[in-house]
Amino acid sequence: MAQELLETQPSSTGCLPACDLQILLVDQDQGRLYLGARDYLVALDLHNINKEPLIIHWPALPTHRNECRLAGKGQWSECFNYIRLMEPLNRTHIYACGTSAYHPVCALINRGWRSEEYLFRMVPRSLEPGKGKCPYDPRQNSMAVLINNTLYAGVHVDFMGTDAALFRTMGPRPAVRTEQHDSRWLYDPVFLHAHVIPDSSDHNDDKLYFFFREKALEGAVGPAVLARVGRVCLNDDGGQRSLVNKWTTFLKARLVCSVVGEDGVETFFDELRDVFLLPTQDEKHPLLYGVFSTLGSVFRGSAVCVYSMADIRTVFNGPFAHKEGHNYQWGPYTGRVPYPRPGACPGGTFTPGLRSTREFSDELVTFVRNHPLMYNSVYPLQRRPLLVRTNVPYSFTTLAVDLVDAVDGRYEVLFLGTDRGTVQKVIVLPQEHGVLEELTLEEVEVFRSPAPVKTLWISSKRQQLYVSSDVGVSQLSLHRCREYGEACADCCLARDPYCAWDGQRCARYSHTAKRRSRRQDIKHGDPLRQCRGFNAKGEKKGVRFEVVKLNNRETVQNFLAPLSSTMIDLQCGDLQKWVADLSLQDNRDSHHIYPNDLVNFCAAFVLPDTPLKGLAERCSLESLSNAWGRERAIVVQYGLEGGSVFLECEPRSPHASVKWLVQTEGSDKRKVLPRDRVLLRTPQGVLLGPVAPTDGGLYQCIGTENRFRHTLRRVHLHVLPRALLGEAITQQAPSTLGICESYWHQLSGDQDTRRGRSGRQSPWDSEQQANGDRADRHSSNWTRSSPQHSRSGNGRRRHQHHHRPKPWTGHRSPPRS
Repeated sequence: MAQELLETQPSSTGCLPACDLQILLVDQDQGRLYLGARDYLVALDLHNINKEPLIIHWPALPTHRNECRLAGKGQWSECFNYIRLMEPLNRTHIYACGTSAYHPVCALINRGWRSEEYLFRMVPRSLEPGKGKCPYDPRQNSMAVLINNTLYAGVHVDFMGTDAALFRTMGPRPAVRTEQHDSRWLYDPVFLHAHVIPDSSDHNDDKLYFFFREKALEGAVGPAVLARVGRVCLNDDGGQRSLVNKWTTFLKARLVCSVVGEDGVETFFDELRDVFLLPTQDEKHPLLYGVFSTLGSVFRGSAVCVYSMADIRTVFNGPFAHKEGHNYQWGPYTGRVPYPRPGACPGGTFTPGLRSTREFSDELVTFVRNHPLMYNSVYPLQRRPLLVRTNVPYSFTTLAVDLVDAVDGRYEVLFLGTDRGTVQKVIVLPQEHGVLEELTLEEVEVFRSPAPVKTLWISSKRQQLYVSSDVGVSQLSLHRCREYGEACADCCLARDPYCAWDGQRCARYSHTAKRRSRRQDIKHGDPLRQCRGFNAKGEKKGVRFEVVKLNNRETVQNFLAPLSSTMIDLQCGDLQKWVADLSLQDNRDSHHIYPNDLVNFCAAFVLPDTPLKGLAERCSLESLSNAWGRERAIVVQYGLEGGSVFLECEPRSPHASVKWLVQTEGSDKRKVLPRDRVLLRTPQGVLLGPVAPTDGGLYQCIGTENRFRHTLRRVHLHVLPRALLGEAITQQAPSTLGICESYWHQLSGDQDTRRGRSGRQSPWDSEQQANGDRADRHSSNWTRSSPQHSRSGNGRRRHQHHHRPKPWTGHRSPPRS
């Protein structure tokens, strides 16, 4: 049971034992998740993060805390030790660093050979200064990566936070950094991520690509902040006479993520928030995913852009940016470029005769000092974002991408964290004429207290997603197929690459399963084509019934079909399928099945191996549903005359359209709910009012998606006269079983379920008493109580982005704007 719950519900920890949690390291081999927090290092079990964690308490020294307060800090709780770096040094040890109240410090952590050792402790006498490795201010972003015992870090290296640099420390090579206080190199940067990406088969060409945003050199003329990608050679030792202990291969270029409107105006998303590198079969050409947002309060939006390493290398091999002319504007450098080309690595493919950067000519080093910026910008694939969100009350903060194999191909599933504490699961499908279709599969409210998502990590081995924020860390399954529904159509309409219909349920897709039984359609989501041979509704085998048309023109007999596990739902599409699949005695009218004729059908349910087989009574679908004892088939709801009533209906799919039909008392026809009877339409349902006795009847919520139409909810509304308000609470509603009551008694073995004869309260009496209790609630103002009412139902998905998300139910998200 615990494992089953873990697959459908998120596991989470609060601020244990401190706050400001960040996922800094995931060890797949040992099965551990390492977190940095305020004054603590935490190691969690990757399989279940709710297990008892391993904790190291690492506070700042009292003298450092006092000095921090005396320096005027501490207003924002800065005078603690915030862990900001955890990198694997070897198989058994981790190199960790913290801010330590504006006195950065680093140490070695012993984690043992195997997780079974349950070892997690600080190595004695391993403390060392952390300047150039960890920031002073915990609010400042930093990046770090440890490669071959050499640490590359982008940090602010002074107490005031004015000197930002890309550092290389530790290891056998000399320490180098970027040029100090030169805005042409770095201008108040915000470092995000760094990755080593080989440029060729020669390891001498290996480069560190790092991603950041910084203030624009153009000032007020252009955007205030620009997204950048930079690179340096791993074997850069600095210059001989100029740029001593400074990078001599440092270059940077702009990352552009923009959309062009119908008026031709280009809107830029310049604030780079996060970067994710998706490996491919060729390690030299991973895909780069970037999350961007806009600046300012007038227009708010987020976008995800995808870049190829080929385009990035093309820009770095292009012209350098240069300021010249009477206006001193940026333009391409047209003069002679030194040899070897600035940015090339010594001993690599293009410089086999050079052994070190110290052999670079003074001309080349001077050129690099003055021209670190490339003139051309890097544009995303197809020169447009993969997805865009505008005019929504949130922004994307981070992302992670997973490659998933499906029946009809391989898909990239995006997990996007937001600043309101939710995670969206999205896929983007290419359509005709270059059009992209974005599908938001689900949205998860991860934490009880909304807080911006800071980090996302995917464990493909365990099929888990790990989410962290300032208030906690949570573990989610990458797929929750069972939550999409119990029918083939629901599974197909979900269009989740992780899930497929296996012939009995919506389950995790496996390419090793039998092709004959699995059903999946990610590109089109067409249940009419994929679910042939399976009932469109939820299935429960072993129930036999007959369908009889009251005018006796034809009869469908002895048809073995599944019965819904949640409701009795006879739809025109179902009957057409049944008739088409059967060999009828009279085929002349077999194709004449109309929606209005559905009210003329009566189903008599026959349990297997009972003497009542073949019995058919003519009764309404509503009475039969109640007689069958399925209270969710038709929900009985009460309203007060002159008041308002909220009819709840929220489809599972975020892409379904909803229409309400009403069949008033005494009528045998359904009609579309008139607009003048609706006070308010919301994604959770409709508010009717003021209601009159003539508004009583059967209300049906019909959902349509991809030409597939099915009933989502039935509500039988009873309007109470105002004069009977006082009696509505105490009186039991009369039985509505009608003529099907005797038939139900026969099916149940003539066991009387009435309280007066058995001495016990029957389920039917309980329902009537509950309905009477609901009458008092519905007589009040529904406008005030409808938000709580709409949030109470499990198994539904939200529709609009501008509504506050529900607590996690494992279902899908609102549609894109």
